[in-house]
Amino acid sequence: MSRAAYDEIADWYDEAFGSQPFSPFHHFAISVVLGLVGDIANHRVCDLACVQGVVARKLAEHGPLLPA
Repeated sequence: MSRAAYDEIADWYDEAFGSQPFSPFHHFAISVVLGLVGDIANHRVCDLACVQGVVARKLAEHGPLLPA
């Protein structure tokens, strides 16, 4: 995928789901993910395809170990 194509998709995503960190979509996604993962304290977490990193940042508040 070219950089221009990626940028176009990223722009579309921001318009569709909001570029603010916690749009209604993000609140929903975060609540679902946190409900599924359970206690993540002292575990390593890898958030693949994290787009803007909103869920990854929220998971980090719950105590997972971050990669060095």
